[in-house]
Amino acid sequence: MFVGVNDELASYEDSVWLHEELQNGYGDNPKPVVYYKEYDAGHYTFIVGKDMSYMDDVVELLAKYNIVSDSDKDSEKKFYG
Repeated sequence: MFVGVNDELASYEDSVWLHEELQNGYGDNPKPVVYYKEYDAGHYTFIVGKDMSYMDDVVELLAKYNIVSDSDKDSEKKFYG
């Protein structure tokens, strides 16, 4: 979860509550939240903010959880050349 503590559209308190609720799992998923961090940011910071440093965390999460198999890499090479 990427939480903006200055968010005027989604309340900070609701984000904290949701995170706490999901700590015990949800449905068949025992750990649905793999990331939680609070940023000194508002709702629009994550789209058009001047400080996009949170993207470092996004890239790190993508590298960790977006696993690409070798066959996918071969297909990508064929497609892009």
